[in-house]
Amino acid sequence: MATPNPRRGGPRATAQEEAQPMKAEEDLNQVLSTSQRRELIALVKCIMDEMQEILCHPSEHYIDPTPDSPDRSNAQNPEALPPRQETQQLQSSRAGTSIKLEAFDYFKSWKQSVLGRLGEAIETSGSPEKQPPRPMDPIEPEAAPVDPKDRASISNRTEYPDPFNPHLKKLPMETRLLITNSFLLLLLSLKSYNAHSRALLLKLSTNLGISAGHLAENEIKVAQGLLKAAKEMSASDEAKARADESKASRRWKIGLASVAGAVLVGVTGGLAAPVVAGGVGMIMGTLGLGGTVAAGYLGAVAGSGVVIGSIFGAFGARMTGRMMEKSPREVRDFAFLPLRAPPAKSENETVPSTIDTRLQVTIGISGWLTEPYDLVNPWRVLGKDSDVFALRWELQALLMLGNAMESLVRRFALTFAAQQLLNKTILAPFSGPLMIPMVVLKLSHLVDNPFNVAKTRAEKAGEILADALINKAQGERPVTLIGYSMGARVIYACLLSLAKRRAFGMVESAILIGSPTPSDTAQWRLIRTVVSGRLVNVYSKNDLMLRFLYRSQSVQMNVAGIQPIENVPELENLDASKMVPGHLRYPLLVGAILEKIGFDHLDQDELRRQADRLRALAAEDERLVDQAQREEQQHEPAQVFVDSNALDRDQKCPEEPPISNAEIQNLEDEITRRTEDSLVEIHMQSIHLEDREGQQNHFLPG
Repeated sequence: MATPNPRRGGPRATAQEEAQPMKAEEDLNQVLSTSQRRELIALVKCIMDEMQEILCHPSEHYIDPTPDSPDRSNAQNPEALPPRQETQQLQSSRAGTSIKLEAFDYFKSWKQSVLGRLGEAIETSGSPEKQPPRPMDPIEPEAAPVDPKDRASISNRTEYPDPFNPHLKKLPMETRLLITNSFLLLLLSLKSYNAHSRALLLKLSTNLGISAGHLAENEIKVAQGLLKAAKEMSASDEAKARADESKASRRWKIGLASVAGAVLVGVTGGLAAPVVAGGVGMIMGTLGLGGTVAAGYLGAVAGSGVVIGSIFGAFGARMTGRMMEKSPREVRDFAFLPLRAPPAKSENETVPSTIDTRLQVTIGISGWLTEPYDLVNPWRVLGKDSDVFALRWELQALLMLGNAMESLVRRFALTFAAQQLLNKTILAPFSGPLMIPMVVLKLSHLVDNPFNVAKTRAEKAGEILADALINKAQGERPVTLIGYSMGARVIYACLLSLAKRRAFGMVESAILIGSPTPSDTAQWRLIRTVVSGRLVNVYSKNDLMLRFLYRSQSVQMNVAGIQPIENVPELENLDASKMVPGHLRYPLLVGAILEKIGFDHLDQDELRRQADRLRALAAEDERLVDQAQREEQQHEPAQVFVDSNALDRDQKCPEEPPISNAEIQNLEDEITRRTEDSLVEIHMQSIHLEDREGQQNHFLPG
């Protein structure tokens, strides 16, 4: 009797068969047994059900509130809220429910398309025989509108026996990699690789025991293969492409402009020649798939350079310029800056100028600046598994904010008495009204004004970023957003805008670090609907600057950057209090924080540089404090405190760092001078990049 075959789970091959390598043209139907294919479908459905509940949580909207629920009790008690506030809360609740239901409908449509494509591949690709009925697989609902009364039953998770401990995980690594690689091509055959698809593939890979690193490596191979195929399509039919270039460009053109060196990967009609199976086989051979199988899984994508171009997009493009023309007074500066060297332009605009492009996009957003390089340096730690961009926005506002915060902190760090004073007040345990020294309040306007300006500009920049994503600046690729301080506020505004505009499936992950945003659960639950993968709030209870800037709020403060966010499905809160000595250290902690939350493909050299720089600054701070302590005068006048609710309290302290009006004016002048010097440096050292219309855009040197 034959022994089991470890690849299929069925009878084992003979010794002669074992000596032969697996046929290059084997697909999922040959590699997996019927039961294993059923398990794969069941596993995918379970993952989708889990994602659906996290992103949409539809069941909560189809159950009438109980008499003890907060909503019902407020409705029955007119004194619970003022009438106007109650009306606003009710309208907000209804709007939130509408968004979540539309997110559910979008997810259901995407789910059906993916399961349909997977069913086609398993039941028809290389497997002509009929599969037996599978009672364990539920029948998917039609795409027609569903009555709200029926949605609750649809949203319930399908139960499978031990779905997240699949037997597929016991297959050889080669077989499991072939499954994930095949699934990647099947997802791409939908002519999109959106955030839902990427999150699904990552979860599937994890359940099969495939690391995120392996997945990223295969995504790189596929991206390079698709772009290489597009170039070969054009080369094989160059004469026809040239003859039809003008007409095809007008008909199929996909965002051909480039802003601030954004990578041009829009591919036009000249690349529409079909890819032969042999060519795809050579390109995709490293994935363990033959040419016929790969072409079959890719479907129409394999034969259309136009579709390939639409997947990769033209990041930045003319769209950003047009948006800037619409709102020049709201945000004066907005551009995507590639951290890797932009590719040289191809002489033929219908041919990709590079194959070094990724299936993922990551955008890093700085929250304040003290020098031009702060715009890009924190994000150099991000690896090469995605196309990485730094967002350039409102340089002047960010420089003013950064210089103001640094000047304020430096002023009090240089006197030992002042440091002790702050430790007893602002840095005291967070258990009551924030006690603020009067001398600090005398300087508060230095940072309050830039902070408020930057907050407003961040909201506008977030709207423009949402516009860019909705208009497919990134193509049909998943986007990861990472930002600290005001950069996190840009992300917050962007995600809320996407939710309110029902733009689902674009953002895979969002990491908000030291975020000067509300921690209101309702808003974050809306944000959850537009983040398909990880949503992370990084906070520090020791963030002096955020506590000071939000001093006028209630005791709880409700600021995401200094406390966890509660009651949001699968939102991750990282308490970085032990890592973060202060708000001004976030740029040098980006790498360490990303490593802490399990980010893959970080640049280890950049990680070490950030750590070395952080240690050097800490040593310098200690030296200044020691020097100030030795030079501190023995006697200081009394200090008056004011609490965060603006109630005078004549509490005395024997220590007060004196400050005069002249010193305040000097600090103001220094902030202005440093900001102007940085702006001059930016314009003096900028690299001018021309787009196809001959426009010039400034980019910081790398």
